Amino acid sequence: MKKSENILDKRREISQIILLLICLFLPCLINLSEKIKFLFGAKDPNFDTAIYYYLMKAGNPIIGIVLMFFILFKLVRSSNKNNILNKGNRYHDHSYIWYWFCSNILGYESCNLVLVPIHMQIKLVVRDTFKNFPLNDDMFSECNNEVFKRITNVEYKTDNINLILEDTYIIRDAQINEVDLNKFTIRISRKIEDEGTRSYSSAFVDEVVTSLRDLPEDTNVNIFATINPKHCYEISKKGIALANRGNLKQVFVYQQEDYSGKRKFEKRYKIY
Repeated sequence: MKKSENILDKRREISQIILLLICLFLPCLINLSEKIKFLFGAKDPNFDTAIYYYLMKAGNPIIGIVLMFFILFKLVRSSNKNNILNKGNRYHDHSYIWYWFCSNILGYESCNLVLVPIHMQIKLVVRDTFKNFPLNDDMFSECNNEVFKRITNVEYKTDNINLILEDTYIIRDAQINEVDLNKFTIRISRKIEDEGTRSYSSAFVDEVVTSLRDLPEDTNVNIFATINPKHCYEISKKGIALANRGNLKQVFVYQQEDYSGKRKFEKRYKIY
């Protein structure tokens, strides 16, 4: 993702951050405490003006902090509460720290998962970073496609297994590093009639969730997936978000390269 596109995707949030910084430093720049003192003159504060009097006494840095938090809670967070993060038809490739900041500081309660990298979709859902992940059901037509499950390298005795999920695109062996491909592998596939289509299959979700829950205790799972956001959300909620209450010790997601070519699964991200 180009830096200019990344900034453009964050333009609303960046403008809010700039506003908060202005509120923080403006009192010092214009010496607001002195201006308040001038307005008071020699008058004693009354009930209506006491707050301004004590802010004047506290000094410009405190005034800046109070003003920043006032704008944050009264303007920024209240306006973001009913807004959805990640709008627009562009790839939303941001760090988890950014998403955490938007949720916990800027006050976003809803986040769109479409066009977000799969590893980040899973991490956001598993960690309940946002209260809501709205998905437009019209984008994911229901289907009754066959679901296939195949297990390979069963002789590989380890607590480190691969889970390959084929949904929107077929995953070929050449796209996975040989060292990973030789591990115990569960491959779950939805019959793909037209690559790239976003269809919803409850049978696909159920098969993935059941396979995850059937794994032995303290299993480390490496996920290679081409799944749509609705499948990703349900699999994350029902099969991965159990953490210490479940049988999965660690979960890693391999992200597919986002440029043309073999689109190999090279980079690994830890979910927990």
